[in-house]
Amino acid sequence: MGQLENSLEKIKLLTQISLDINEVTDLDLLMDRILTNVRKFFNAEAGSIYIRKGNRLHFSHSQNQAL
Repeated sequence: MGQLENSLEKIKLLTQISLDINEVTDLDLLMDRILTNVRKFFNAEAGSIYIRKGNRLHFSHSQNQAL
């Protein structure tokens, strides 16, 4: 994939994340969609989301394509 195609794909992923944030009302579904698209953006095999509550981070969601 060329640099232009790669940049276009990343813009599409960021746009989809933005749309999901504005449209999806189910928090679990939203986190799953964000994590899926962020993993695609960074070409990551796995990823996790932590939620900050006060001064602590709490594990929220994870995905691992290899498992």
